[in-house]
Amino acid sequence: TLSGTSLKELFSRPRILYISALRLLLFPAITALLAAGLVKLGADPMSMTTVVIAAGCPSAVINVNFALKYNKDSVYASEIFAFSTVAFGVTMPLMLKFLELLGVG
Repeated sequence: TLSGTSLKELFSRPRILYISALRLLLFPAITALLAAGLVKLGADPMSMTTVVIAAGCPSAVINVNFALKYNKDSVYASEIFAFSTVAFGVTMPLMLKFLELLGVG
């Protein structure tokens, strides 16, 4: 379903960028702040790091499967999946550095 989309088009769609920014930056940043607070209360830093990594993972391929099954926009779901997977390689190191700055990692 993604084969008909060019990379240039994929990286220029504002809604995909917005959704990916929420999924890969905002949600894990909020989770990191909460994790830092929990570490100060005695939580295990490694467990909190794991939670932040899970919160910052890209969109799952199951979303594409659901779009196909229920006759929704599977190309759009594929584009979000592809973009968020590629962007994850950039955003996760940033989140781990953020955790380190917060004293968790």
